[in-house]
Amino acid sequence: MKARKVKVLQINQYCGFGSTGKIVLDIADLVIANGDECRIAYGRYEAPESYETYKIGGKFNNYEHVLETRLLDNHGFASRYATRKLVKYIKTYNPDVIHLHCLHGYYLNIKILFDYLKVSGKKIVWTFHDCWAFSDHAAYIDYDENGNLPKQYAKEDLTEYPTAKFSPFHNYKRKKEIFSNVPNLTIVTPSKWLKEMTEQSFFSQYPVEVIHNGIDLTKFYPDKNDKLLVNYGISSKKKIVLGVASVWDKRKGFIYMNQLAESLPIDDYQVVVIGKLAGDYEISDKLVHIAQTEDVNEMRQWYSNAAVFVNPTLFDNFPTTNLESLACGTPVVTFDTGGSPEALNFSVGYVVKEKNTFDILEGISHVKLISKSEVINWSKNFEKNKKYNEYLYLYGR
Repeated sequence: MKARKVKVLQINQYCGFGSTGKIVLDIADLVIANGDECRIAYGRYEAPESYETYKIGGKFNNYEHVLETRLLDNHGFASRYATRKLVKYIKTYNPDVIHLHCLHGYYLNIKILFDYLKVSGKKIVWTFHDCWAFSDHAAYIDYDENGNLPKQYAKEDLTEYPTAKFSPFHNYKRKKEIFSNVPNLTIVTPSKWLKEMTEQSFFSQYPVEVIHNGIDLTKFYPDKNDKLLVNYGISSKKKIVLGVASVWDKRKGFIYMNQLAESLPIDDYQVVVIGKLAGDYEISDKLVHIAQTEDVNEMRQWYSNAAVFVNPTLFDNFPTTNLESLACGTPVVTFDTGGSPEALNFSVGYVVKEKNTFDILEGISHVKLISKSEVINWSKNFEKNKKYNEYLYLYGR
């Protein structure tokens, strides 16, 4: 018999929206199913009513944070009043475990929060969904020419999220001071790639665990539907080469999908790209672009109708789109970048070593021989409850 309920508070930019917002809900479901309590504090958009949540700030807080970011590169250091109110809420709720996720996103003051966490006596778990915690500015960074992590970014990188017009370039120093010497803190990364980077940063003072992202196999499974193709004027005889991203920024590699559309024989293949385009791209007239869909049923059918899923990301942690494709029986071709290859083996996909379209075409040719049933069986390794149960162990350890 359980002595008492464990109280968990998760803090994230979103609750139920985007990949991290869905992960937060999946973890909450498991905590509650285990007989414990879970609340979610979040900063942006709205949350499902069926969960106990706390909204951090409001529109004014968000706008003020955006302004400080644009003018001063003060991302993560605004939202003072909203964060003080959050700390009061945490003290009132008095959780046993505080699970941090994305602390960037124009809603939170990291100094005020961590000043409290350092003296709270709480068990703290922090899942890194990107590199922002140990970068000077950007959410994603890469090693420099000497194989080291950069401690200060060049001015041109201010054009990337979170966009700023000016920067004194002191955020790395500020973050190092704020995030150091936190008692009872464990870092979790969804990929081995990000774990290695984290251990080379000032976070090497903490234990770092790898817990891969999971996939909901009740929502993603083989569900081929030719009517979907008809709706977009695509012949069911063509092989679909699919690419999916919430936003196709420079990091996501849209140019390679464009080049594939120009390179593949149009009578046999159709390149389909789903997601918003962030940039002034010239889209090939041989490519079908769908701005966005939040319809899980439609996404499942796109994955299922595809002959291959191409993920040309240049930096990524552990993309859930790879998992969604595998769960629908569709093999994945991706660059050997970040944690993207970690969801694959040679029997379910192809890892492209060089970042060029020719090698992607070679990968597409390779996966023709892959068995759909083998792909589906492999995806079961990432079933969400199996993966996120590892958090419950971490909470109770």
